[in-house]
Amino acid sequence: MIVNPKQGAGAQVIPLGKRLTFRILLMTAVGLLLTLAAIAYTLLLSWQLEGGGAAINEAGSLRMRSYRLVQVIEHPSPSFSATRELAEFDRVLMDLQQGDPRRPLFLPQTEPIRAQMRQVQEVWQVQMRHELEAMMRMSEGSTKQEALALYLKKLPSFVDSINSLVSLVEVELAEKTTWLRLCQTALIFMSLAASVALLYLLYLWIVGPVTRMRAGIAKMSQDELDVRLPIESEDEFGVLAQAFNHMADHVQSVHRTLEDRVSEKTAKLQSQNHEMSTLYEIAGFLAGPHAIEELCRGFLHRIMQRMHADGGTVRILDKHSDNMHI
Repeated sequence: MIVNPKQGAGAQVIPLGKRLTFRILLMTAVGLLLTLAAIAYTLLLSWQLEGGGAAINEAGSLRMRSYRLVQVIEHPSPSFSATRELAEFDRVLMDLQQGDPRRPLFLPQTEPIRAQMRQVQEVWQVQMRHELEAMMRMSEGSTKQEALALYLKKLPSFVDSINSLVSLVEVELAEKTTWLRLCQTALIFMSLAASVALLYLLYLWIVGPVTRMRAGIAKMSQDELDVRLPIESEDEFGVLAQAFNHMADHVQSVHRTLEDRVSEKTAKLQSQNHEMSTLYEIAGFLAGPHAIEELCRGFLHRIMQRMHADGGTVRILDKHSDNMHI
Protein backbone atom coordinates (compact mmCIF):
# COMPACT_ATOMS: atom_id res chain seq x y z
CA MET A 1 0.00 0.00 0.00
CA ILE A 2 1.43 3.38 -1.08
CA VAL A 3 0.53 6.66 0.56
CA ASN A 4 0.66 9.95 -1.27
CA PRO A 5 3.22 12.10 0.56
CA LYS A 6 1.04 15.18 0.05
CA GLN A 7 -1.73 13.53 2.00
CA GLY A 8 0.49 12.54 4.91
CA ALA A 9 0.77 9.23 6.69
CA GLY A 10 -2.03 10.11 9.07
CA ALA A 11 -4.56 10.00 6.20
CA GLN A 12 -3.98 6.28 5.71
CA VAL A 13 -6.56 3.85 7.09
CA ILE A 14 -4.92 0.58 8.10
CA PRO A 15 -6.99 -2.54 7.29
CA LEU A 16 -8.03 -4.56 10.32
CA GLY A 17 -6.01 -7.60 9.28
CA LYS A 18 -2.86 -5.48 8.91
CA ARG A 19 -3.07 -3.78 12.28
CA LEU A 20 -0.41 -4.72 14.79
CA THR A 21 -2.85 -4.63 17.68
CA PHE A 22 -5.20 -7.03 15.87
CA ARG A 23 -2.38 -9.48 15.16
CA ILE A 24 -1.17 -9.39 18.75
CA LEU A 25 -4.69 -9.93 20.08
CA LEU A 26 -5.31 -12.73 17.57
CA MET A 27 -2.02 -14.43 18.48
CA THR A 28 -2.84 -14.15 22.18
CA ALA A 29 -6.36 -15.51 21.68
CA VAL A 30 -5.17 -18.47 19.58
CA GLY A 31 -2.45 -19.31 22.09
CA LEU A 32 -4.91 -19.04 24.97
CA LEU A 33 -7.45 -21.28 23.22
CA LEU A 34 -4.83 -23.92 22.41
CA THR A 35 -3.53 -23.86 25.97
CA LEU A 36 -7.03 -24.12 27.44
CA ALA A 37 -7.89 -26.96 25.05
CA ALA A 38 -4.75 -28.89 26.02
CA ILE A 39 -5.35 -28.32 29.73
CA ALA A 40 -9.02 -29.29 29.40
CA TYR A 41 -8.09 -32.50 27.59
CA THR A 42 -5.53 -33.45 30.24
CA LEU A 43 -8.10 -32.71 32.97
CA LEU A 44 -10.62 -34.90 31.14
CA LEU A 45 -8.11 -37.74 30.95
CA SER A 46 -7.31 -37.33 34.65
CA TRP A 47 -11.02 -37.38 35.50
CA GLN A 48 -11.51 -40.52 33.38
CA LEU A 49 -8.54 -42.18 35.07
CA GLU A 50 -9.95 -41.35 38.49
CA GLY A 51 -13.39 -42.67 37.56
CA GLY A 52 -11.89 -45.78 35.97
CA GLY A 53 -9.78 -46.45 39.06
CA ALA A 54 -12.90 -46.29 41.24
CA ALA A 55 -14.66 -48.63 38.79
CA ILE A 56 -11.80 -51.13 39.09
CA ASN A 57 -12.12 -51.07 42.87
CA GLU A 58 -15.89 -51.57 42.74
CA ALA A 59 -15.67 -54.31 40.11
CA GLY A 60 -12.94 -56.04 42.11
CA SER A 61 -15.16 -55.95 45.21
CA LEU A 62 -17.77 -58.02 43.33
CA ARG A 63 -15.47 -61.03 43.51
CA MET A 64 -15.25 -60.76 47.28
CA ARG A 65 -18.99 -60.16 47.58
CA SER A 66 -19.72 -63.27 45.50
CA TYR A 67 -17.90 -65.50 48.00
CA ARG A 68 -19.29 -63.59 50.98
CA LEU A 69 -22.84 -64.34 49.81
CA VAL A 70 -22.05 -68.05 49.93
CA GLN A 71 -20.74 -67.76 53.47
CA VAL A 72 -23.72 -65.67 54.62
CA ILE A 73 -26.22 -68.14 53.17
CA GLU A 74 -24.30 -71.18 54.41
CA HIS A 75 -23.68 -69.74 57.88
CA PRO A 76 -26.40 -67.19 58.69
CA SER A 77 -25.42 -64.47 61.15
CA PRO A 78 -27.37 -61.57 62.68
CA SER A 79 -24.59 -59.16 61.71
CA PHE A 80 -24.66 -60.16 58.03
CA SER A 81 -27.93 -60.32 56.11
CA ALA A 82 -28.07 -62.13 52.78
CA THR A 83 -30.79 -59.76 51.59
CA ARG A 84 -28.64 -56.72 52.41
CA GLU A 85 -25.65 -58.30 50.66
CA LEU A 86 -27.75 -58.96 47.54
CA ALA A 87 -28.96 -55.36 47.55
CA GLU A 88 -25.39 -54.11 47.93
CA PHE A 89 -24.28 -56.35 45.04
CA ASP A 90 -27.07 -54.93 42.87
CA ARG A 91 -26.09 -51.38 43.86
CA VAL A 92 -22.48 -51.93 42.81
CA LEU A 93 -23.59 -53.34 39.45
CA MET A 94 -25.93 -50.37 38.96
CA ASP A 95 -23.15 -47.89 39.77
CA LEU A 96 -20.86 -49.61 37.28
CA GLN A 97 -23.55 -49.56 34.62
CA GLN A 98 -24.78 -45.97 35.11
CA GLY A 99 -21.74 -44.36 36.73
CA ASP A 100 -21.57 -41.81 39.53
CA PRO A 101 -20.08 -38.41 38.55
CA ARG A 102 -20.02 -37.25 42.17
CA ARG A 103 -17.35 -39.75 43.21
CA PRO A 104 -16.40 -39.92 40.22
CA LEU A 105 -17.02 -43.54 39.15
CA PHE A 106 -17.71 -44.83 35.66
CA LEU A 107 -16.55 -47.47 33.23
CA PRO A 108 -14.76 -46.46 30.02
CA GLN A 109 -17.34 -46.42 27.23
CA THR A 110 -15.60 -48.79 24.84
CA GLU A 111 -17.49 -51.58 23.12
CA PRO A 112 -15.47 -54.51 24.61
CA ILE A 113 -15.94 -53.17 28.15
CA ARG A 114 -19.65 -52.53 27.63
CA ALA A 115 -20.13 -56.02 26.18
CA GLN A 116 -18.27 -57.60 29.09
CA MET A 117 -20.34 -55.56 31.56
CA ARG A 118 -23.55 -56.77 29.92
CA GLN A 119 -22.31 -60.34 30.17
CA VAL A 120 -21.57 -59.97 33.90
CA GLN A 121 -25.01 -58.47 34.51
CA GLU A 122 -26.73 -61.15 32.47
CA VAL A 123 -24.97 -64.01 34.30
CA TRP A 124 -25.76 -62.38 37.63
CA GLN A 125 -29.43 -61.71 36.93
CA VAL A 126 -30.24 -64.93 35.10
CA GLN A 127 -28.16 -67.47 37.01
CA MET A 128 -26.30 -66.41 40.13
CA ARG A 129 -28.86 -64.13 41.76
CA HIS A 130 -31.73 -66.45 40.96
CA GLU A 131 -29.94 -69.40 42.58
CA LEU A 132 -28.95 -67.34 45.64
CA GLU A 133 -32.55 -66.24 46.20
CA ALA A 134 -33.68 -69.85 45.88
CA MET A 135 -31.11 -70.97 48.49
CA MET A 136 -32.23 -68.20 50.83
CA ARG A 137 -35.75 -69.65 50.77
CA MET A 138 -34.50 -73.19 51.46
CA SER A 139 -34.27 -74.61 54.92
CA GLU A 140 -31.20 -76.41 56.18
CA GLY A 141 -30.77 -79.80 54.58
CA SER A 142 -29.28 -81.79 51.76
CA THR A 143 -31.16 -79.84 49.11
CA LYS A 144 -29.60 -76.56 50.22
CA GLN A 145 -26.16 -78.12 50.33
CA GLU A 146 -26.59 -79.46 46.81
CA ALA A 147 -27.67 -75.98 45.63
CA LEU A 148 -24.63 -74.45 47.34
CA ALA A 149 -22.34 -76.99 45.69
CA LEU A 150 -23.87 -76.22 42.28
CA TYR A 151 -23.48 -72.48 42.92
CA LEU A 152 -19.83 -72.94 43.92
CA LYS A 153 -19.18 -74.78 40.65
CA LYS A 154 -20.58 -71.85 38.65
CA LEU A 155 -18.95 -69.19 40.82
CA PRO A 156 -15.38 -69.43 39.35
CA SER A 157 -16.75 -68.83 35.86
CA PHE A 158 -18.66 -65.79 37.11
CA VAL A 159 -15.59 -64.49 38.93
CA ASP A 160 -13.54 -65.00 35.76
CA SER A 161 -16.00 -62.80 33.85
CA ILE A 162 -15.53 -60.14 36.54
CA ASN A 163 -11.75 -60.52 36.22
CA SER A 164 -12.05 -60.07 32.45
CA LEU A 165 -14.01 -56.86 33.03
CA VAL A 166 -11.37 -55.57 35.44
CA SER A 167 -8.58 -56.48 33.01
CA LEU A 168 -10.27 -54.66 30.13
CA VAL A 169 -10.69 -51.55 32.29
CA GLU A 170 -7.05 -51.72 33.40
CA VAL A 171 -5.86 -51.96 29.78
CA GLU A 172 -8.04 -49.00 28.81
CA LEU A 173 -6.77 -46.94 31.74
CA ALA A 174 -3.19 -47.81 30.86
CA GLU A 175 -3.78 -46.44 27.36
CA LYS A 176 -5.33 -43.29 28.80
CA THR A 177 -2.35 -42.91 31.14
CA THR A 178 -0.05 -43.10 28.12
CA TRP A 179 -2.17 -40.50 26.34
CA LEU A 180 -2.05 -38.27 29.41
CA ARG A 181 1.74 -38.42 29.49
CA LEU A 182 1.92 -37.74 25.76
CA CYS A 183 -0.40 -34.75 26.13
CA GLN A 184 1.64 -33.36 29.00
CA THR A 185 4.84 -33.80 26.97
CA ALA A 186 3.20 -32.20 23.93
CA LEU A 187 2.03 -29.33 26.14
CA ILE A 188 5.61 -28.74 27.28
CA PHE A 189 6.96 -28.70 23.72
CA MET A 190 4.04 -26.55 22.58
CA SER A 191 4.86 -24.04 25.31
CA LEU A 192 8.50 -23.94 24.21
CA ALA A 193 7.54 -23.56 20.54
CA ALA A 194 5.02 -20.85 21.41
CA SER A 195 7.66 -18.97 23.40
CA VAL A 196 10.14 -19.10 20.50
CA ALA A 197 7.45 -18.05 18.01
CA LEU A 198 6.37 -15.22 20.30
CA LEU A 199 9.92 -13.91 20.62
CA TYR A 200 10.44 -14.10 16.85
CA LEU A 201 7.16 -12.32 16.06
CA LEU A 202 7.82 -9.63 18.66
CA TYR A 203 11.23 -9.01 17.11
CA LEU A 204 9.76 -9.02 13.60
CA TRP A 205 6.79 -6.79 14.43
CA ILE A 206 8.12 -4.47 17.15
CA VAL A 207 11.81 -4.70 18.03
CA GLY A 208 13.09 -4.59 14.43
CA PRO A 209 11.01 -1.57 13.32
CA VAL A 210 11.81 0.32 16.53
CA THR A 211 15.54 -0.37 16.06
CA ARG A 212 15.43 0.88 12.46
CA MET A 213 13.45 3.93 13.53
CA ARG A 214 15.98 4.76 16.25
CA ALA A 215 18.89 4.36 13.81
CA GLY A 216 17.16 6.68 11.32
CA ILE A 217 16.57 9.33 13.98
CA ALA A 218 20.22 9.08 15.07
CA LYS A 219 21.40 9.66 11.49
CA MET A 220 19.01 12.59 11.12
CA SER A 221 20.48 14.14 14.26
CA GLN A 222 23.93 13.85 12.62
CA ASP A 223 22.73 15.93 9.63
CA GLU A 224 22.39 12.91 7.32
CA LEU A 225 19.24 14.26 5.76
CA ASP A 226 19.18 11.69 2.93
CA VAL A 227 18.41 8.80 5.31
CA ARG A 228 15.17 6.92 4.58
CA LEU A 229 13.53 3.97 6.34
CA PRO A 230 12.52 0.82 4.43
CA ILE A 231 8.76 0.21 4.44
CA GLU A 232 8.46 -3.53 5.04
CA SER A 233 4.93 -3.76 6.43
CA GLU A 234 1.52 -2.15 6.24
CA ASP A 235 0.88 -1.96 9.98
CA GLU A 236 1.33 0.94 12.40
CA PHE A 237 5.12 0.79 12.11
CA GLY A 238 4.85 0.84 8.31
CA VAL A 239 2.73 4.00 8.54
CA LEU A 240 5.22 5.43 11.03
CA ALA A 241 8.10 4.70 8.62
CA GLN A 242 6.19 6.45 5.82
CA ALA A 243 5.64 9.45 8.09
CA PHE A 244 9.35 9.50 8.95
CA ASN A 245 10.31 9.43 5.26
CA HIS A 246 7.81 12.21 4.51
CA MET A 247 9.27 14.29 7.34
CA ALA A 248 12.81 13.62 6.07
CA ASP A 249 11.81 14.74 2.55
CA HIS A 250 10.32 17.92 3.95
CA VAL A 251 13.34 18.69 6.15
CA GLN A 252 15.74 18.02 3.28
CA SER A 253 13.70 20.23 0.95
CA VAL A 254 13.59 23.05 3.49
CA HIS A 255 17.30 22.68 4.18
CA ARG A 256 18.14 22.75 0.47
CA THR A 257 15.94 25.84 -0.10
CA LEU A 258 17.50 27.52 2.91
CA GLU A 259 20.98 26.94 1.51
CA ASP A 260 19.97 28.46 -1.83
CA ARG A 261 18.46 31.52 -0.14
CA VAL A 262 21.52 31.99 2.06
CA SER A 263 23.78 31.75 -0.99
CA GLU A 264 21.62 34.27 -2.84
CA LYS A 265 21.64 36.71 0.07
CA THR A 266 25.38 36.28 0.49
CA ALA A 267 26.03 37.03 -3.18
CA LYS A 268 23.77 40.08 -3.01
CA LEU A 269 25.54 41.37 0.09
CA GLN A 270 28.91 40.81 -1.52
CA SER A 271 27.79 42.80 -4.59
CA GLN A 272 26.50 45.62 -2.40
CA ASN A 273 29.70 45.64 -0.35
CA HIS A 274 31.77 45.84 -3.54
CA GLU A 275 29.68 48.76 -4.82
CA MET A 276 29.97 50.55 -1.50
CA SER A 277 33.74 50.06 -1.40
CA THR A 278 33.99 51.40 -4.98
CA LEU A 279 31.81 54.38 -4.07
CA TYR A 280 33.92 55.19 -1.01
CA GLU A 281 37.10 54.84 -3.04
CA ILE A 282 35.87 57.22 -5.79
CA ALA A 283 34.52 59.68 -3.22
CA GLY A 284 37.84 59.69 -1.44
CA PHE A 285 39.69 60.20 -4.72
CA LEU A 286 37.43 63.04 -5.83
CA ALA A 287 37.84 64.78 -2.49
CA GLY A 288 41.61 65.00 -2.98
CA PRO A 289 43.54 67.98 -4.50
CA HIS A 290 43.88 66.83 -8.11
CA ALA A 291 43.99 68.66 -11.43
CA ILE A 292 40.97 68.34 -13.62
CA GLU A 293 42.64 66.02 -16.12
CA GLU A 294 44.11 63.80 -13.41
CA LEU A 295 40.77 63.82 -11.64
CA CYS A 296 38.94 62.70 -14.78
CA ARG A 297 41.57 60.11 -15.61
CA GLY A 298 41.48 58.63 -12.09
CA PHE A 299 37.68 58.61 -11.99
CA LEU A 300 37.46 56.90 -15.41
CA HIS A 301 40.07 54.32 -14.43
CA ARG A 302 38.17 53.31 -11.28
CA ILE A 303 34.84 53.14 -13.06
CA MET A 304 36.31 50.95 -15.82
CA GLN A 305 37.75 48.58 -13.21
CA ARG A 306 34.41 48.37 -11.44
CA MET A 307 32.47 47.78 -14.68
CA HIS A 308 35.18 45.61 -16.25
CA ALA A 309 35.06 47.90 -19.33
CA ASP A 310 37.72 48.04 -22.02
CA GLY A 311 37.31 51.77 -22.64
CA GLY A 312 35.38 54.87 -21.64
CA THR A 313 35.13 58.66 -21.83
CA VAL A 314 34.40 61.43 -19.37
CA ARG A 315 32.41 64.48 -20.46
CA ILE A 316 32.41 67.70 -18.43
CA LEU A 317 29.42 70.05 -18.61
CA ASP A 318 30.21 73.74 -18.92
CA LYS A 319 27.45 75.55 -16.98
CA HIS A 320 28.13 78.85 -18.66
CA SER A 321 27.94 77.68 -22.29
CA ASP A 322 25.98 74.44 -21.75
CA ASN A 323 28.64 72.58 -23.76
CA MET A 324 30.12 69.10 -23.09
CA HIS A 325 33.93 68.77 -23.12
CA ILE A 326 35.70 65.41 -23.43
